[in-house]
Amino acid sequence: SEGEAFFEVARDAARPFVVDAGTTLVRVIGTKFDVHHGVGAVRVSVLEGTVEVTRPDAPAEDAAVGPAAKRVLTAGQQVVAARRGEIAPVSAVEPAELAPWREGRLVYVDAYLRDVVADVNRYYVGEIALADEEAAALQLTLSFRTDQVDRMIEVLTAALPLDADRTAAGRIVLRSRPADG
Repeated sequence: SEGEAFFEVARDAARPFVVDAGTTLVRVIGTKFDVHHGVGAVRVSVLEGTVEVTRPDAPAEDAAVGPAAKRVLTAGQQVVAARRGEIAPVSAVEPAELAPWREGRLVYVDAYLRDVVADVNRYYVGEIALADEEAAALQLTLSFRTDQVDRMIEVLTAALPLDADRTAAGRIVLRSRPADG
């Protein structure tokens, strides 16, 4: 299932700590890092120390090539591993951007609305659903506090071609708005 967790692991070479995120394994000896297990991918971000991200299910020929099946991250780096396919190249991440949810903020850069909704539903007392694939596939960049989900919905419907249908039970259905004309 999807989710996100921040880990602080004491250094002990004899007992490495392993996070199993479906098709991706994260192995550490001592570090602080974040694992975001999203709808279609796992993102690992390192605050300090070293983390190894592997795809143990990768075919032997991919493992021999190396980069597609394994990445080693150090402080200030992150990587995204799609549920199917290779592990993306390592990229930089600012410490302030690492696990902002720990301080009550959610931050997205070029994220799909389906991923944003999956995350937000962990904080929202009701339920947010997507009515169609067109809405789910919208890409957006936004940041908001986890206690301002209703405000986030207002911003989304003002900025994107989306309508929000609210029910008395606290359910919000986002649907793509037909183009005018």
